[in-house]
Amino acid sequence: MMVAKWFCVAVVGCVLVVPLPVGAEMAPEVDRSNSRMVFIDNGTLRLGVDLNVGGAVTWLSEVGGRNMINSADWGRQIQMSFYSGPIPFEPNGKKPMEFWRGLGWNPIQAGDSYAHGSKVLECRSEGNKLHVKCIPMQWPLNNEPGECTFESFFELEGNVVKCRYKLDNHRSDKTQYEARNQELPAIYMNSGFFRNFTYVGDDPFTGAPLTEIVHIWRGGATNEPWAKWETSERWAAMVDKAGNGLGVWSPVATTFSGGNFGKTIGKGGSTDPQTNYTGPFRREILDHNIEYEYSCHLIVGSLEEIRKYVYEKVPRIVSPDYQFTASRDGWYYANASDSGWPVKDVLDIRIGAEQAMVFGPVDFWRADTAKKIRIRAALTSKTASCKLLWKTTKNEAFSEAERSCPVEMVGDGQYRVYEVDLSACPAYQGGISRIALKINSATPGDTLKIDYVSKVD
Repeated sequence: MMVAKWFCVAVVGCVLVVPLPVGAEMAPEVDRSNSRMVFIDNGTLRLGVDLNVGGAVTWLSEVGGRNMINSADWGRQIQMSFYSGPIPFEPNGKKPMEFWRGLGWNPIQAGDSYAHGSKVLECRSEGNKLHVKCIPMQWPLNNEPGECTFESFFELEGNVVKCRYKLDNHRSDKTQYEARNQELPAIYMNSGFFRNFTYVGDDPFTGAPLTEIVHIWRGGATNEPWAKWETSERWAAMVDKAGNGLGVWSPVATTFSGGNFGKTIGKGGSTDPQTNYTGPFRREILDHNIEYEYSCHLIVGSLEEIRKYVYEKVPRIVSPDYQFTASRDGWYYANASDSGWPVKDVLDIRIGAEQAMVFGPVDFWRADTAKKIRIRAALTSKTASCKLLWKTTKNEAFSEAERSCPVEMVGDGQYRVYEVDLSACPAYQGGISRIALKINSATPGDTLKIDYVSKVD
């Protein structure tokens, strides 16, 4: 790997506002004596999965180089991990480990917090490609398989691992639980890769200075486990003192979390308790029957190489543009629900209370590139009124009083196209991180169908 050309950086401290990720502590020693490893390499990278733990990635290195992945317990590795209700999750009266009860429904790829590995159903490797399918385990529970399957698809291309993941749910509980933050995926590195870098400004893809995220969790309740940040370039990296390591780019997530865990930071191997974590995440509703897929690219190299790859090789996201063709595109609700999975070209929303919110995903665009927002929707209500709210990268929360604009929807249930001109709103400026619709004075049972939400070109 090349030695990094150092960028001017700012150091920031962040706090966690996402659910506690798996693998931080309260997990027993694991038996690695009978690991069943399957490797692929392309002459540049070597990737290995352990079939005794659901095919989670336990090895990633340059060919002939050191393994970068931490596997101190089965909540580490590079692996899939999902969250939903109820909280606590107690199937058939089985109680979760107390430390983890707040996670709720939480199947993970490697195994549970009692060191039971997940069962692999299928593994295929050919050349530089690998596919693994497993039945995951519920992390907080003792030997409780999930009512779902996980699939991982890996392809090595130069110094990059192209990853695709799939959750196929078949839960017996058909409740539509509220959206939760999903790790896309979870990535645990050896502590030698202890420096976290990303770009957090409003001028992405310009080569502007990177930021170093500094956050250390020693364990217990003395501080929050992981930092949280938003990156308009959709990538973050964990590197060593020389600036070499692993970057992760997500096509959909601008929010990441991460940091260092342990009492000895900056050194340690794959079985040591200290680790460095990062992962893109997105809030999603996971229906009882959902087929949920996502992808990411893992880039091995220097900071310069990682950022260069993102700039040159990955598609730029043009936002906002939410079509709901076959998914919710990351949208979710408060005091409302929808018709469930599968999503077919429209969000079919049922209002559950007088004040309901329909939230778009955390995203990024500049206000001057999307001065008007077009919404095609059908509202059925005699009393409801709607407002479009937005949040900038400088705001912690939505504010109806400071950052909103009326959407004069007609409540007769007919589809109409509504154009919201935000250019006249003084507070609509800079980097925009998300939008939402607030439905005021609705009657429970009212409906709102949204065909698309997009900027006006």
